[in-house]
Amino acid sequence: ARSRGDAVAGLGVDTWGVDFGLVKTDGELAAPVRHYRSATTEAFERAQRLMTARSLFGHSGVTPMDINTACRLGDAIADSGVPAEELTMLLTPDLWTFWLTGTRGAELTIAGTTSLIDVLGRSWDLDVAGALGIDPRVLPALEMPGSTAGPLLGRLAQRIGVGDEVPVIRTAAHDTASAVAAIPGAGRLAFISAGTWALVGVESPAPVLTDEAFGAGFTNEIGATGQILLMRNLTGLWLLEQAAAQWRRVAPSVTIAGLLAEAGSLDDFTSVVDVGDASLVHSDHVEEHIRRMCAHTDQQVPSTPAQLVRCILLSLAVAFRDTLEQGERLTGASFDEVHMVGGGTRNPLLCQLVADICGKPVVIGPAEATSLGNALIQAWGHGEVESPQDIRDLVRSSYPPVLYTPRATRLAVTNPGAHDDE
Repeated sequence: ARSRGDAVAGLGVDTWGVDFGLVKTDGELAAPVRHYRSATTEAFERAQRLMTARSLFGHSGVTPMDINTACRLGDAIADSGVPAEELTMLLTPDLWTFWLTGTRGAELTIAGTTSLIDVLGRSWDLDVAGALGIDPRVLPALEMPGSTAGPLLGRLAQRIGVGDEVPVIRTAAHDTASAVAAIPGAGRLAFISAGTWALVGVESPAPVLTDEAFGAGFTNEIGATGQILLMRNLTGLWLLEQAAAQWRRVAPSVTIAGLLAEAGSLDDFTSVVDVGDASLVHSDHVEEHIRRMCAHTDQQVPSTPAQLVRCILLSLAVAFRDTLEQGERLTGASFDEVHMVGGGTRNPLLCQLVADICGKPVVIGPAEATSLGNALIQAWGHGEVESPQDIRDLVRSSYPPVLYTPRATRLAVTNPGAHDDE
């Protein structure tokens, strides 16, 4: 900021969801922060014996998974050896905010990922906490996105070289909420936030807690301005990253740009796999696994890196389309265009395939939507932006969107593995 002649007007932290630390009365961590990779099947199964997955979804709107905070918090409290009344559970961005300001709290969008929020009442769900054996005294006060946590601690301000009164804002601390806030559209949107992983869904004024939504694996995330992001978490460009890493070990000169150019000319190659298949997601050999999946479903097996790239991107586009169409059915709303942000927007072939497969225009927003949404939610909290729509209008005027229109012949490609009982 100094190099630009600017002053630091605010600071806000966003991260992915569900991870947390337990802070003692003296401000020290009671144990290492619990990362989602520390989740265990045993803890998840125990939680489901205490409260069924369907019931948990009905309360929180969040897809029950072993990584959910609700399934891990009770064990973390017990393992800490510290009485619950002496602990505060802080999700990762709230923990950073505490370290920056000394203030404890739970910003609503990140708290919404825990499965401990009543998605209808927007408050901690004490029935869920009680059923799972979680002492509610560890749950901090809920805070709204855009609210001020406090000034940056003086010793930190001095180290950084900024003024003593830099406010730390509770931005939309869930990175997905920040990203969707910065989509340059108007009204309710169908969206894809595409990167290593992909968040795909539609905005809704209210949560959808039906059996169909539960069975389809949808989650109801709380948006930055109170709307519901009805969406699915899908595999994204991680598959391409893994495959490219394998190829580079053999041929270091291989580039994604070169493969995309070649794959873009393979219009007659239409093999598709289920990118949500658990065995594929956890495979250390993506290329070989995709080939086996194509053979198992009697499709053309990719024989070159370019064919494999096209298979991956086409499969992602099909998964995105199926999710968006399900979202339309679940909300009863239709969408004329799809808004896409995130690092995946730098992949022109993926963007075009999404337009072709969806049969709708795809409006490309900024790749760094999460950072922009974070900053603009801070500005909204400061009163420098008047409304959530003003945030989106600012993004649109600052980063003119690129439009991908469906090509004349819509690709009628289906996922042959999505309903495979095997």
